[in-house]
Amino acid sequence: MAHTLVNLLPEPLPPAGRPRTLRARWRRALAAAGLLVLAMLVSSAPALAAEPAVGMDSCTTCHNQLPANSKMAGRHADFAGSVHDRAGVRCNACHGGDPAAAVADKAHKGVLPASDARSRVHFKAIPETCGGCHTAQKRAFLTSHHYQKLETTGKGPNCVTCHGSMATRVLAPDQVREFCITCHNPRLGVLPEKPYEAATTLTLLRQTAVLVKWAEEFAAATPEPQRAAAHAEVERAVTEMAMARGAWHTFNLEQVRSHADAATQSAIASRKPQLPGSPGGR
Repeated sequence: MAHTLVNLLPEPLPPAGRPRTLRARWRRALAAAGLLVLAMLVSSAPALAAEPAVGMDSCTTCHNQLPANSKMAGRHADFAGSVHDRAGVRCNACHGGDPAAAVADKAHKGVLPASDARSRVHFKAIPETCGGCHTAQKRAFLTSHHYQKLETTGKGPNCVTCHGSMATRVLAPDQVREFCITCHNPRLGVLPEKPYEAATTLTLLRQTAVLVKWAEEFAAATPEPQRAAAHAEVERAVTEMAMARGAWHTFNLEQVRSHADAATQSAIASRKPQLPGSPGGR
């Protein structure tokens, strides 16, 4: 580099009174050297100043470099490795913005704080935002008393109340009971029996799902001519199980149990040809 700059310079600047042509050569040489230095500085500037490569996600790239004890860094850490992250869902799907932009102002365009009623992650807007992908759950939730409470008072539960926002989760029965107790407890007097009923219902739902799975395996191994009848019962069990799951987000627990019971009956009926002492059984 030093040799390059030296080669650009002519002989030493002549004293005043010497021909103007030599002084003009000096001015041109110095200008050329300055442009070269400027070009080198620009080329060594951080990559963020240029447009990002195709497929770059500036949200995670930038937030991953924030101080570890900052609020946004914590949220990024929660999201990293989550079920949404593994599924390829990016930040802009919920928050808006442009993950392809390299400049913060452009990347954050359209992103509003959760406290802003226009935000896609505002408390009342959460069901609509989540429902963009989780359509069946949204349809069920919109029929629930929880949604009515959310719409009328803005204080009812929404999707993130139970499932979280960044590190999302599916609650186990014991967790459901603990979450429901937050609102449904003797102190507040709001249906205090519901947390225990919800936990019991979810346990029933999970047990029924296992039973239906077993029924499918048994039906596949059922010899003719009983196989067709077994498959018909399994299909009814699968349909009822899907309806039970769909009803869960209505929080109509009686309806959930009704469909789960119907699924159980059909699953048991599908195995009757194989039960000892029955026609075609062992």
